[in-house]
Amino acid sequence: MGCSGSCASQKVCYVPKTFPAPPQDVQPPDATTHQLYVRQLDKYLVRVAKNPEAFQVQVERRREAFFGEVWTGSTKSQVRVHPVDSEAKWLSVGPLF
Repeated sequence: MGCSGSCASQKVCYVPKTFPAPPQDVQPPDATTHQLYVRQLDKYLVRVAKNPEAFQVQVERRREAFFGEVWTGSTKSQVRVHPVDSEAKWLSVGPLF
């Protein structure tokens, strides 16, 4: 098969004592990152256009969660509440903060 002496028994891993410092300034996104963001935003807007009521319900829930009882906006009476089906899971976009 081969000579066992030709294989090293110890592996060498170089680890520098100091790593390069991260950039101090915020860098603008490159073209690829920008295009990915635009595609994701377009998909999200299409989903909102297909089901605007579910989007409005989600906004209302977040307003109530954030502002609590203080939120008594006039839009509350304009929003029709429908049960949200499993297809509307895309509305959960993460925490507010």
